[in-house]
Amino acid sequence: MKLAWALVCGALVALALGLAAPSVGALGLSKPPNLENIHMTLGENYLFSVRVYGENRPIEVEMVADNIDFIEFEPQRFTLAAEESREVTCTLSPENLGTYAGSLEARAVSTAPGNPVIGSVGANLRVTVEEPSSEQPSEDNEQPGSGSSSGEGIPAVPLGAAIALVVVALAGGLYLTRWR
Repeated sequence: MKLAWALVCGALVALALGLAAPSVGALGLSKPPNLENIHMTLGENYLFSVRVYGENRPIEVEMVADNIDFIEFEPQRFTLAAEESREVTCTLSPENLGTYAGSLEARAVSTAPGNPVIGSVGANLRVTVEEPSSEQPSEDNEQPGSGSSSGEGIPAVPLGAAIALVVVALAGGLYLTRWR
């Protein structure tokens, strides 16, 4: 009985302390997996989206880039309500050839008074900008990143092998059911 009473009192004290302490706001970021290996040709734009998440308190957020001066954010500055998220569209529009390494960051600009924000969140970027190819690709050759499914999914099985597998499976099933 004393143990149960101590547990209940401990839980109530922890709850009271949690409610009395100021809330700490935090940011989260969800991003596509290929941001450190972007290949594009000069003259094209590359679009991708990130999602910024907020916790506990309203937070004013600004999107910034480091060492990548040809990125635009839409929206660039916005306010997240408590537990809200916002999708940000990022557009890369390089004007020069080369390889660029930098980062994008969702930075807290301000919060409600007395409610600090723990850090900012970001993602590394590596962009290689190449000259446009003078050759036109044939219809048989898919370009990387064009949505081809090579290397993914179930590999094709020749028809004869598929039939043989089905026959072996049926024979094995009959053997097991007959001799059980």
